[in-house]
Amino acid sequence: LWGMATLAVEPRPETVESLLDAGNRLSTTFNEQDTMLSLWGLARLQFGSGSEFVRRLEMRHAKKQLSDGTREGVDETIAWALAELAEAEEDGDAQQIAIS
Repeated sequence: LWGMATLAVEPRPETVESLLDAGNRLSTTFNEQDTMLSLWGLARLQFGSGSEFVRRLEMRHAKKQLSDGTREGVDETIAWALAELAEAEEDGDAQQIAIS
């Protein structure tokens, strides 16, 4: 997700669905950087905050249950990404993904 957002590649919905499905299955192994880059990528690609993947990452970050320590700038980037995802959802600008 980060790579697609960085390269300004607009992924096909089925590609994002596959990535979110994999993220749901692997999210328990994510460290802070994995979380930050995933959320940043989703925010830059203008996906909303409504996916289960986003909710899982947000919850894990809030509980500080990630397997790696917090790095400088990580909290700020995650907060920005979550705010962008929520705003896109509220404004109706979020791209819709069929995965729960």
